[in-house]
Amino acid sequence: MASIMDDLTGRVVTGVVTFVAAYTLNQLEKKPRVVWWHSHNFLFTLPSQQNAEGVQIPAFQILTNSITIQNMGRKTASFVEIIHKSRPDFFMLQPALNYSESYTPTEGHVIRIESLGPKEFFGLELLSHVRVPELLSIRFDNGHARLINTRNFQEYPPYVIKILLFLVLAGIGACGFGIVWLGQFIQKLVAVAAK
Repeated sequence: MASIMDDLTGRVVTGVVTFVAAYTLNQLEKKPRVVWWHSHNFLFTLPSQQNAEGVQIPAFQILTNSITIQNMGRKTASFVEIIHKSRPDFFMLQPALNYSESYTPTEGHVIRIESLGPKEFFGLELLSHVRVPELLSIRFDNGHARLINTRNFQEYPPYVIKILLFLVLAGIGACGFGIVWLGQFIQKLVAVAAK
């Protein structure tokens, strides 16, 4: 019976180790990881005015917005596509990149960038006054880009970050020391109780 249990334990351990190794290798594999976020969105309302000829120009609105797209992976992402329901009134890529435009069978507008290197990013600036651009999806050759939430925060000077890092490491060291001390204390109590 012990031989069967040893054989079964060996097979289970081999299976678990194989699974963990395969999962780790998959996570360490170089692959693209495209993410995007909203950089800004603002609506301007321009009041009605008269031009030089005395013609009344009615009030109108202009919407500006921007999204940033970045490859956070370690491999080049190919065929990055930004798909809108219809063509935006005006758009620009910053920094300037080569791109192509096409349409889907349902009249969706596609902006296609051939490749986006590791850690490379660009902004898509949109200016609208007739129709509001409706983003349908952002995808690349390995799947869909993931929307990430961002927020602005104050950046601290390097010396403040170093002090905070030192305090965190000192706290971790103190906790480790406390755990070792507590273990030794309990071991002494058990030894005394055993006598």
